[in-house]
Amino acid sequence: TNVTLEVGPTCGGACVDLSLDCDGDGIPDACEIANCPPDTPSCADCNNNGVPDGCDIADGTSLDDNMDGVPDECVEWDDESVEDENWSTDLNWLGDIVPGIGDPAATESVVIDFDDAAVNLDTSVSINSLVLGETSTLNINGADMTLDAPNGIRNDGSMAITNDHAITAAEAMSIKGTAPLLLASPGASISSAALGDTITNRTTIAGQGVIDADFLNEAVVSADVSGTTLDIAGDHPKVNNGLMQATGGGTLSVTSPSLAGNGDLLVDGCGNIHIAGGSAVTAGSAAAFGAGDFAIGDGASLDLTGPLTLDASAGGPAPEMGCTPPRLSVTGAAAITTAGAFTITGGSYEASAVPASAALSSSSITITPVIGVGPGALILEDAMSVTTTGAMTLAAVGCAGPNPPEGCTPPRLVAINAAHVAVGGDFVIEDTAEITVALTYDELDPPFTLAGDFSNASGNPAMFDWSAGPLTLDGGGALQLFEVAGADLGPVIEGFDTNFAMDTVEIAADSAVVFSDFYENQLGGEGPCGEALYTRTLFIRSGATATIDNCRVYAETIINEGGMLELLGCGSLETLCPGDFDGNCIVNLDDFGSFHGCLTGPGGSVSPDCAHADLDHDGDVDLLDFGSFQSAFSSSGE
Repeated sequence: TNVTLEVGPTCGGACVDLSLDCDGDGIPDACEIANCPPDTPSCADCNNNGVPDGCDIADGTSLDDNMDGVPDECVEWDDESVEDENWSTDLNWLGDIVPGIGDPAATESVVIDFDDAAVNLDTSVSINSLVLGETSTLNINGADMTLDAPNGIRNDGSMAITNDHAITAAEAMSIKGTAPLLLASPGASISSAALGDTITNRTTIAGQGVIDADFLNEAVVSADVSGTTLDIAGDHPKVNNGLMQATGGGTLSVTSPSLAGNGDLLVDGCGNIHIAGGSAVTAGSAAAFGAGDFAIGDGASLDLTGPLTLDASAGGPAPEMGCTPPRLSVTGAAAITTAGAFTITGGSYEASAVPASAALSSSSITITPVIGVGPGALILEDAMSVTTTGAMTLAAVGCAGPNPPEGCTPPRLVAINAAHVAVGGDFVIEDTAEITVALTYDELDPPFTLAGDFSNASGNPAMFDWSAGPLTLDGGGALQLFEVAGADLGPVIEGFDTNFAMDTVEIAADSAVVFSDFYENQLGGEGPCGEALYTRTLFIRSGATATIDNCRVYAETIINEGGMLELLGCGSLETLCPGDFDGNCIVNLDDFGSFHGCLTGPGGSVSPDCAHADLDHDGDVDLLDFGSFQSAFSSSGE
């Protein structure tokens, strides 16, 4: 079936189905209702069923016993004879009938559409539908309202639920209109009587309170009252295909077991979105702009089909409201998955408390600062983990150079304790970044793996601390480039001091890595062999290839398990204090005993404890290594 949709201001800016034209006059029903002149019942829609009342009467859907052109089920507020503002006063209604409290309560449709009409719901009612005109007000402040037909609510006026009262759907229905429906007290609620009594929201629902209905959001839900909470709660199904947001200091809390859908989540204006422990949320995208907080509880999950954004540049924090740059905080075993990019601009990702084992998976991660606001930070501690299928980039936009602007702090990456990082693309440092990696190496479970290039363009070694952290280069056979960035001081221990040094570099089995120098990280470090890598331990696993291209790599310990080493130009791989077994950088008879015990002969296999004895790094300890040991013994002066 082909359906043509038209969008235009003559139809309220809404999409309309051109095939729905009950009277065949060439005007779609939705447009006819939207543009119906006052006091013209034939094109009105008092029962809110989306069909002009004239058609309902003509086809028998509605009765009109008094032949006034208004369906008999419709009861209208009589502003001309109003006694007070109370729903329960019969003289306030045309026909002196109070709708929703007596027989036939389940068949009445209510219309409140007079200039400046103000109505207080002071008695519990059950009605078919409600139409509220644009100059009218309805306060659900003294009792509850039940909707018992699919026509639901059309609110073009001012409608609020206060004093902990509720609107309840006793059948699947919709809430629509041009004005927001306000939840105006902590216990104000929108509910369903039973499973399947779905409320479809096609307008804005805003404020504080509780939505515990069987609920489908196709428009906007906004927690926008400072210091209060709008809770998406209860066991009924919840689907968000529109926008759910927290703004103006309000908090949107998801305590329902699940919130499905492809809609978006938004935090701005110091708002907060909290996903309670055990809740599972799926959405299209999630973003925090200016200031605010996403908090993901222990065992909760956030699964996005689009991007995740923390951006402090849009407005910035508001200290007077106690706001901070946008933050994504996690507790315990929270899980976050985004098929799109994760961008941190002046904000932060961190644990709200330890212990924490939260897992984050993204297509890529980019971290940049906002001058005067925040550095942008990814902080992993305890057992937290991050996985990307693409690149991880730290870019000090506007903060590079010897004299960065005041208030400019480079982006931060912290990975400590038992945290794990797996980067499926390149690891990139643009300009400068603060790096702290202090992880325990585990051959069976490497804590920091990289499948792409290690690209370091930083000129600030004082902010780079990988001295207690391992890096496993595992490109699965694809060529990986590794930027050596340290000043080449020769094979001396001083090369580890504030010099882009690393604790452990492992080239995984069957991986291929080229160590090279593309950037001038050091003043005077240009040209072949101008810069170097210093690492405590270098592993070359079986089948791996290490190519050192016109630069030098210095290691305290080199363990080659059968990999290939290729030196190009002035490239070299050198051991600090070769032949030294007891760590005093003096080669003497104490070291000879250890060396002698490691001899394997040509083609032998070297154990890790004897890595210091393989002085030519060819995987065995033979007479060639003994010759190098003799030279080191002589040069040490012992």
